[in-house]
Amino acid sequence: MKILDRNENDVLLEPMRQYLENEGIPAGIQREWPNAPRHQKGPFVLYVEDEFYEDALRVLDNIDKYEIDDGVYLTMKSGETPEQVKRKCDRMVAWVSILLIVFAVASAIYLAWRY
Repeated sequence: MKILDRNENDVLLEPMRQYLENEGIPAGIQREWPNAPRHQKGPFVLYVEDEFYEDALRVLDNIDKYEIDDGVYLTMKSGETPEQVKRKCDRMVAWVSILLIVFAVASAIYLAWRY
């Protein structure tokens, strides 16, 4: 097992792991020192098996090049792409806005009728 990258947050390593697996390179994420004394945990590491190390380095070097596009969308843990999550949030904001406007108009009508 060889380590490709370290980070305090495993969420930041997840897109790289997904990208490697989409390229056919099995990768994993785990704590560097899972059984450290006194509850001191090490950073998370992205790792691959020894025979995939060179291929993984080559693939990760290509990530930073803007001209590389494999057409595979990375997904979040929910299985949705960031664009799908953004669209869902935009729809929710629109519905909440509509409900607030309806509530404000209904309140104004009620106050005008009541007083």
